[in-house]
Amino acid sequence: MKQIPPLRENVPAGFSVFKAKENPETFLYLEKGELAALVVANGKESELFKVHPGEVVGVQTLLEKQPLPYTLKATEDSSFLKIDEECLASALKNIPVWLLASIRNISQQIKLLLKSDHSISPNGTAKALAAFLLQKTEILLAENKSALFNDYRLLLKECSWITRIPLKILKEELISFERRRLVLIHDKELGIQNPKLLLILIEYLSSLESGKAYPPFHFNLVEKRAVHCLSRVPEGTSLTAPEWLTCLQNNDKFATVAEVILLEKLGLLIKNDLDLLSISEDNIHKFLLCFEFETEIKGALL
Repeated sequence: MKQIPPLRENVPAGFSVFKAKENPETFLYLEKGELAALVVANGKESELFKVHPGEVVGVQTLLEKQPLPYTLKATEDSSFLKIDEECLASALKNIPVWLLASIRNISQQIKLLLKSDHSISPNGTAKALAAFLLQKTEILLAENKSALFNDYRLLLKECSWITRIPLKILKEELISFERRRLVLIHDKELGIQNPKLLLILIEYLSSLESGKAYPPFHFNLVEKRAVHCLSRVPEGTSLTAPEWLTCLQNNDKFATVAEVILLEKLGLLIKNDLDLLSISEDNIHKFLLCFEFETEIKGALL
């Protein structure tokens, strides 16, 4: 597929780029100038957030085919790129399909929260904020940018508008995330040091909602040692189940076949076409993070 360049557009200050409830199925990358997201409530227009050069806006209109909940207006003479589905597909042809799928999935989780007729619980607030931040981070990473946001207040305003969670509650939750080492805050800047921690938090809270145990937080010492043992095995190693058992027992004399069965059941060991078991580096890394950040994810002491 040939790469299809985005359409560049120049507009004067005061120009309405998109109006509320329109669904242009395109998002914008602002090159210069400034755009403002505006909403009208009780006959009065107010500003939801601003878009500055180097930022994108309107991603959900493309990925989720959702109409814009706000009017987008240029507050200065502005230049931006308009990216539609065909353009995005050609630009991301070398990026794994799972990345786009994950962005869609996170957006869907936020929408499911909004459909609830009940007030959002503290866990629901944490889950919604984590999903929102993870979605924003995945977009930056897809563009080969660092997971750093210049002004977390603008992020919270957008999240508040999407989720209908009061801004004050979102800010309190974000400060909690910082205390729990899930995000970094310096002045107005917000950094996401490890996006996988946000994903783990979402999975953990989803487990609580469904009344199920979150497996990484229920490993005993022998099982944890088995995971640490796998993390030290060279990448690409494939062994039979008895060979893995020997490997685990060389590391911990208390290891049994039960650990091998558990590791396969939870996807840390995956059977390949040759009927051998290979390590899932991604799942190993996730479980190690769970062991390290269990208290922070649970928030039990904060």
